[in-house]
Amino acid sequence: MSKEESSRWFNEFLPAMACLLLRFPSLLESHYLNSDNLINGTKTGLRVLVPNKAGIVFLSQELIGALLSCSFFCLFPVDDRGSNHLPIINFDKLFGSLINTGRNEHQENKIKCIIHYFQRLSSSISPGFVSFERKILSLEQDSSTLDEGFWGKSTVNLCPVEVRTSGLIEDQSVEALEVDFANKNLGGGALRKGCVQEEIRFMINPELIVGMLFLPTMEVTEAIEVVGAERFSLYTGCFRKAKTRIVAIDALRHPGVSQYKLESLLSVLILSSSGRPIRLYMGSVSLQGIGDVVLMVEILSSSLFFNGLRFHRSNLYLFSPLIACNYQPMVVVWLTTLHSFQARRPFMSYYTFGFEALQNLNQV
Repeated sequence: MSKEESSRWFNEFLPAMACLLLRFPSLLESHYLNSDNLINGTKTGLRVLVPNKAGIVFLSQELIGALLSCSFFCLFPVDDRGSNHLPIINFDKLFGSLINTGRNEHQENKIKCIIHYFQRLSSSISPGFVSFERKILSLEQDSSTLDEGFWGKSTVNLCPVEVRTSGLIEDQSVEALEVDFANKNLGGGALRKGCVQEEIRFMINPELIVGMLFLPTMEVTEAIEVVGAERFSLYTGCFRKAKTRIVAIDALRHPGVSQYKLESLLSVLILSSSGRPIRLYMGSVSLQGIGDVVLMVEILSSSLFFNGLRFHRSNLYLFSPLIACNYQPMVVVWLTTLHSFQARRPFMSYYTFGFEALQNLNQV
């Protein structure tokens, strides 16, 4: 920070965060009073969304700001979080990484994103809400899609497919479902030393971090959907973007030859008709500086009213990165294209991040 920036931080922004913390008890009380009236009596209050049980939490952006202020000042108790499979939530590890490793530009820039979020919060707090939902796949209910005959007999029309060899999914302007996560623990190493796709997304959309407070490790048949998280930063510079719908999923490593087995192919294709999450295979080899990048998955949720907008599953475009470490790229292409068609998406856009093996994908 410059001397002027430091002065503003300690004299203006830090006191504003302290004032927000003082309002935290009243914000929490108001939250619980209204939490069961948001979606026809559905329980939406702040609580731990335990594995193997579907559930949703709605949080106002003001309450999220207060919760993240608690994280910044490292106020959350941590003794039982590990035993309950909850990721870290306080920022002490993030701050400590600067001391333990010396100058680290990646970590410094992550903290700059957090600081910018609180600076914006001190001047204006959006009146919206963010939802965090744990979704679970029921194989008993969706077993029909495990049959190869189901896919062979499908008569669903193809949808347009666009291949983008440059750009980022968070930069697209069309309301869409975005998929770019790759860790069974929501946020991955966002509050540690991680700095690949998932961690970057949590820094430019800091409201995602609050999900780490109450969302334990994802099981094989689970995914987490976040709607409404606002974007406060670019990789360089600043930007503001709401109406974001993001899906977090876990990804398996080292598929090897098993990726060609029928049962493996069918397990990926389940998603297109089930409307629920599925776990994909993924390699762990770093690719052009990007490691642990998810291949492809989506969740098809039912219609939902949110901040005055109605999201229809059939109206949402699908934007996804398409990078395959230890996985044959064209296998991923065809599987993801098939389940996008079956899901009746109006449009699909692949982001290849410049992966050389997919340079000519748009000619297929």
